[in-house]
Amino acid sequence: MTLCLDATGMGVEIVDEDGCRSFQDRTVSKEEAKDAEGMKQILIRQMKKCGGTIFSVQKVTIDGNRIPYFPLSAINDIRRRAFEGHLKVRSQQHVIEKRLPGIASAGLPPPPPPSEHIVNRKAAAFFVRHGAQESSCTAEKSEDRILMMCSYCLKAELGFCRSVNQQAQSPTEPLAIRDKTGTYELTFDCKRCEMQVLKNSNRKKPLD
Repeated sequence: MTLCLDATGMGVEIVDEDGCRSFQDRTVSKEEAKDAEGMKQILIRQMKKCGGTIFSVQKVTIDGNRIPYFPLSAINDIRRRAFEGHLKVRSQQHVIEKRLPGIASAGLPPPPPPSEHIVNRKAAAFFVRHGAQESSCTAEKSEDRILMMCSYCLKAELGFCRSVNQQAQSPTEPLAIRDKTGTYELTFDCKRCEMQVLKNSNRKKPLD
């Protein structure tokens, strides 16, 4: 911040870290300060006060040989107007970058294996837009597709888990669950203690 003092009053020039520049001035009486050095220190101290604003004044420089007398009300007024004016300048010069319509891969990591996530055409289209090979994103690429992997296990729930009870009898597989949306075959990875839910298009139709 630079205070430009002359016989007509004071001008305040603000230059911020982004290079935005603003200027405000105020006319005052031509009365010179009786204590020029004391008035100078008051000006520096008051102009550094920026509470209630987004600004932080790092340095105040006074340009001018004549130091007029400024009442505190005048100093506070020009400081307030200087900050308000500079904020308007920053708002006018701020450039808002607009994203153009369309989908672009904004630095996304490589897509995960499509077979783990693609269960319909919309999912396939999403992975293609973000860099996956179209040939690997076919929703119908296999008869069975993993819809969900979970630690919850029906075998354990029904008492067929040999990891819990080595004497447990194994059920006839494959097991499946069925609801109004369709029939879903289950597979089990006992080493990982994981159950997989598959969708099999050749199984029975959904319940009515």
